[in-house]
Amino acid sequence: MLKRLHVFSSPMGFVLSALFVNGIAGGFVWPYFPIFLAGAGLSKSQVGLVLGISNILVFLVRLPLGRWLDHSHGHRFDLPLTGMLLAFPALLFFLPHTRSPAALILLVLALGLARLPFLPLGLARLKRQSDLEKKQFSPLLFVGAHHFFASSLESVDRN
Repeated sequence: MLKRLHVFSSPMGFVLSALFVNGIAGGFVWPYFPIFLAGAGLSKSQVGLVLGISNILVFLVRLPLGRWLDHSHGHRFDLPLTGMLLAFPALLFFLPHTRSPAALILLVLALGLARLPFLPLGLARLKRQSDLEKKQFSPLLFVGAHHFFASSLESVDRN
């Protein structure tokens, strides 16, 4: 039998680790991709294309993923979230060793997709845990508060 990692044994630790990885990726890694890609030999238009496509992929996939998680209340997401938590650092490890422009483009797109589900999955887990415990959300987890207010208003409209 596999033993769960300590950080994943508590639901809040699981959520906070996902949101932490998302914050690190968005705040410390992603802003330096243009510099890294230009230094690796990509032209300005290729760098713009890679980053533009990454943002379009995030835009196209995050909304349906968030809606699906809202409707299913995130009942089956521990495995995908754990996979993404492990995939993002693994992909970052390969980044400095990749010199082919085509491979760099694919790797940056894969990093964008690997980073994509952290926020919706983390917030779905938080909502599920709150529903189970019938507690209010922690004020420290202000990320996505509008999401929860909107879902609360939607449930009031149904009643």
